[in-house]
Amino acid sequence: MSDDRTDPTPAALADQAAEAIRALNHATINYRGNGYVYPANVNDVLANLATLGQRLPQALDQAQAWLERQDKAGLLGHDTLGTATSTIDQIAAHLEEAGAHAERLATSLDAAAQGASHLTDLTPDDDDFYTEESVRDRLGDNPDPMDVATESRRYHGIPED
Repeated sequence: MSDDRTDPTPAALADQAAEAIRALNHATINYRGNGYVYPANVNDVLANLATLGQRLPQALDQAQAWLERQDKAGLLGHDTLGTATSTIDQIAAHLEEAGAHAERLATSLDAAAQGASHLTDLTPDDDDFYTEESVRDRLGDNPDPMDVATESRRYHGIPED
C-alpha cells in the first residue's frame, strides 16, 4: 500500500524527535565546545524537554485511539491468526503507563528548569583568567575546584557566604 502524503508521516516525525534528542546528547557530551555555555542554556534545554514530556501523552493517546478504532471496525488482524483485541488491550495498558511516566517526567523537568532559572554564570569575562598557566600562577599546580569558584566570585565582586 503506497502512502501519497507530502507531509511527514507520524513515524517520520517520531524519528525526527528521537534524532533531535540524539543530537542534543552529542552536542552536550562535553563541557567544552558548542554545548552548554551558560546556566541559561541548561535552563532552556530543561524547559524544552519538559514541554516535550507534556506533549508525549497526547501522542500516545492518539496512537492508542487509532488502534482501538481500527480494531473496532474489524480492520486489524494479528500474525497468530487470532484477534488483535487482546494485544491492543495490552498495548493500551503500556501506553497509559508510558503517558503517566511522561507526565511525571514533564513535572520533574519543569521543576529542574525552575531551579536552573535561578543560576547565574560566574565565569570571568577575561579570556586569560582560566588559562592553565594563570590558574597555576594564582592557585598552584593542583587547584581545588572550590578555590577556583571562590576566586571567580571575588573576580565578579560577589560576597562570600
